[in-house]
Amino acid sequence: MSPRFVFLDRDGVLNRRSPLKRYVTTPAELELLPGTREGLSLLSAHGYGIVIVTNQQGVARGELTSEALAAVHDELRRQVSGAATFLDILVCPHSEVEDCPCRKPRPGLLLEAARRHAIPLARTFFVGDNPTDVAAGHAAGTRTIYVGEPGALAGQTPHFSAGDLPEAARIILREDGLTEGTA
Repeated sequence: MSPRFVFLDRDGVLNRRSPLKRYVTTPAELELLPGTREGLSLLSAHGYGIVIVTNQQGVARGELTSEALAAVHDELRRQVSGAATFLDILVCPHSEVEDCPCRKPRPGLLLEAARRHAIPLARTFFVGDNPTDVAAGHAAGTRTIYVGEPGALAGQTPHFSAGDLPEAARIILREDGLTEGTA
């Protein structure tokens, strides 16, 4: 059987956005959303390679350092330990005004992950909570799942919509011909 992969956005899919400021800047601010461990566990149990792809323009804005971001990602790995291991975490640290190819809605992060890990994009899902995630997934040729308020899609049309990561994981399993009890 061919390996399976899924791309996940971070903020709004795995963890709450920081209520104190715009960005999660310290490990103490990282709070998993309800169901995150369950959704990750479902995907891991079925052999999915999980890649996080996240815009983090707080780095470009000077609101957190690369080292602080690495500490947040270490905390994320710690909090999901036992449920999942991430194949990779790819970050776009650039601001919206920079013309970089990696910042979603551009597909650069997804294309880089595909290059690094031989990921078949057409058979891969991208789960995100922002219209830019849906756009990046379409641009890279993935199947897209939107987790969020449908009215916030800003004209983007995902392949599927879900209320949270566990629901998105069940959609992925169903679409790939799997069930929760089989691998």
